[in-house]
Amino acid sequence: MRYSVLAEAFEKLEQTSSYLQKNALIVDLLKKTPKEEIRRVIYLLLGRPWPTYISKETGVGPQQLKKALSLASGYTLQKVEELMREVGDFGKLAFQLLSKKKQVTLFSKPLTVQEVFDTISSLPEITGEGSVDRKIAEVSKLLSSASPLEAKFVVRTVLGDLRIGVAEGRLRDAIATAFGLAPEEVEHAYMLTTDYALVAEAAAKGREELQKLGVTVGHPVSPMLAQRAEDLDEILERLGGKGAFELKLDGIRIQAHKDGQKVWLFTRRMEDYTSMFPDLIDPIRRSLKPEQAIVDGELVAVDPRTGKPMPFQEVLKRRRKYDIEKVSKEIPIRYYLFDVLLLGDRCLIDLPYTERRKLLEQAVTEIPEKVMVVEQLVTGDRKQIEEFLNKSIQMGHEGLLAKALNSTYRAGRREFVWLKLKPVLETLDLVVGGALSGKG
Repeated sequence: MRYSVLAEAFEKLEQTSSYLQKNALIVDLLKKTPKEEIRRVIYLLLGRPWPTYISKETGVGPQQLKKALSLASGYTLQKVEELMREVGDFGKLAFQLLSKKKQVTLFSKPLTVQEVFDTISSLPEITGEGSVDRKIAEVSKLLSSASPLEAKFVVRTVLGDLRIGVAEGRLRDAIATAFGLAPEEVEHAYMLTTDYALVAEAAAKGREELQKLGVTVGHPVSPMLAQRAEDLDEILERLGGKGAFELKLDGIRIQAHKDGQKVWLFTRRMEDYTSMFPDLIDPIRRSLKPEQAIVDGELVAVDPRTGKPMPFQEVLKRRRKYDIEKVSKEIPIRYYLFDVLLLGDRCLIDLPYTERRKLLEQAVTEIPEKVMVVEQLVTGDRKQIEEFLNKSIQMGHEGLLAKALNSTYRAGRREFVWLKLKPVLETLDLVVGGALSGKG
């Protein structure tokens, strides 16, 4: 498949803000895309040649891109920088330079989707001495074979800034329409895989292939979320008079994946935080007994002096690229597990909560003060629940999380089978005495 087909679609998508028109353009593109190219096309449509949950960058920044454009167009670096100051957008800059390029590339052939995809996806793997120059050479080679319109979107993809107004949320309806499926079927497959390229590739082969998609280690699952309840009366009514009550922790929701010695940590937004918490990797590896597992839990910062949980803002300080080891000693963390989605090759999301909890306890060897199963109380007794709530507050936690005993793990859904119970705070009548204007 020629990359020009993709570039022309990108140009049309950039020029329209209408949801329906964008949807129609994506549907048309998917229908004309060969099945073997679907995955590459979806990734490039989203502006990066890998899933969003993979933390990768090409390592090619503005300065390197200017040099690549200079090599491909024949213009001096000074002229490239001068034009960039005028247009302010690398895509438009590439279009202008390639429209008037001073040198002709001999024996060039039309760019293909596979060539663009493979070249850009290989850039993060180019490392070591001379890697910057080698990356510039690879990008320049692509641009030398590109038309002005193709060059516009090649450079934007390299920078990870496609600017065509297409995000993952827009793809559900387009994939469903293109391949004759219900939007709910497409959405369900995405919630299990968080990868629309994988979903579209399966959808192109038919409903049966789509239904084969499931939970896989290394692919984050869209987490199940809880609703807020007004009070304990509402919770007991919704749960049929009895439920499982867990300590509600105030930290970062983390889904841990284990595959042998390999461990990944994903947030509720499917971001890869593995590198930020190296002090948690080995404990998780040792704690989870099966070779393969996916567990759900909360990562909490702990005051090293008191052992009590620290405010949510403190654990956020652990999200960083630098000084990770130093900060890990200043702000130690604990990982509390409360659910399990996969053990070995067995997917557990359709099992009732009580069965998943039992399997979780069997699969985990607790490591005190590092990896633990969250404390739980199964009851319908109001007094016991209120005492457990008070205990949670005294321990420094937010409250309780109530769960229906027969609830399945509903990936990506927020329903009234998981309910938050927090203490009722005293209301205050206040008068605003002044204000400070904000910044930013």
